[in-house]
Amino acid sequence: MFSGCDSLRTVNIPRLIEEIPESMFYGCGQLRSCSIPETVRSIGKMAFSDSGITRLELPSGIKSIGYGAFGDCKNLSTITIPDSLEVIEGSSFAGCSSLEEIRVSEGNSSLKVLDGVLFSADGRTIVLYPRKRKLTEYEIPEGTEVIGPYAFGSCRFLEKVILPQSLTDIGDYAFYNCEKLTELNSVGKLNYIGFKAFSLCPRLAEEMLPDAETNNYE
Repeated sequence: MFSGCDSLRTVNIPRLIEEIPESMFYGCGQLRSCSIPETVRSIGKMAFSDSGITRLELPSGIKSIGYGAFGDCKNLSTITIPDSLEVIEGSSFAGCSSLEEIRVSEGNSSLKVLDGVLFSADGRTIVLYPRKRKLTEYEIPEGTEVIGPYAFGSCRFLEKVILPQSLTDIGDYAFYNCEKLTELNSVGKLNYIGFKAFSLCPRLAEEMLPDAETNNYE
């Protein structure tokens, strides 16, 4: 509906709207602010992708965020997640290079933040690492079994990631374009390594890559 509206800066979505549909504000590069009412239950695939939105406060009542909904929002610095959100599909925040802070309501039963990083509530899946976090080393906590799609994609400062013994799966594009990543400890053979999981990691030597039954990285 508003895809590619280059001069659009502010949007106030009216009440009674329950869904922000697919690609609604895709490519609105000047869009900085969007007020989303509590009536909204879902945000569709690519809805705000490649827009200029700077902060995201999701409304209480929202249930799901679609694939790539906020992908390549390069000005997005803060995300606030209410207790109602249950589903964040893959790549929802891929390419958000300015993301520094993720907040999750304590009442959320599906997601939580550990040391500034977004995890599933049970701690088994790492969902999203803030791209602009300036730490050069990160140790994924023991008990984590899955690194989700794009979880570390385009992290500009990470040089070393310590994988836990509990890890079984690394998702598609998990470390895509981590240009400074040079060290990744091996935990033995994993069940799965996703498509292009380590693509565009020019400093990561091949011998540092973990082994897996299904080896799909390039």
